[in-house]
Amino acid sequence: MGNQDIVIIIKIGILAYLLDILTAKDLYKNCKYPFTNQVELLLHHILYIFSLTGWLSNNKKILKLYIIIIFGFLIHWYLNNNNCKFTEMTKKDCNINEPLRNPIRLLGFKDEKRHFQITLYSFAILYSLYKIKN
Repeated sequence: MGNQDIVIIIKIGILAYLLDILTAKDLYKNCKYPFTNQVELLLHHILYIFSLTGWLSNNKKILKLYIIIIFGFLIHWYLNNNNCKFTEMTKKDCNINEPLRNPIRLLGFKDEKRHFQITLYSFAILYSLYKIKN
């Protein structure tokens, strides 16, 4: 089931990317590197979806990867003043002055301090560890 999990995450990430760019109006029209910036944005959406759903997998390799990536996110945010360098690059290259449009934000939720993500990730890491052990 592991490969299916990754395929589903990628498909949902692509849908999130499409939702973003199709509803963004002219937000991404001034990007310095249009192709590169769109690839970065797509990867950003896929990683974001993985961060929200990776813990749902029953594949132990995916769960271990999930824990490593989430710890990487948390350390990265801590070292970068609660910001994502990937997001900062895209915003700079595309001259965007507002938060990037991830699926949670597109649904109308605002979480500038990352409380939602940190709470979810804390639960998800513990649940992933439980699933790995059992």
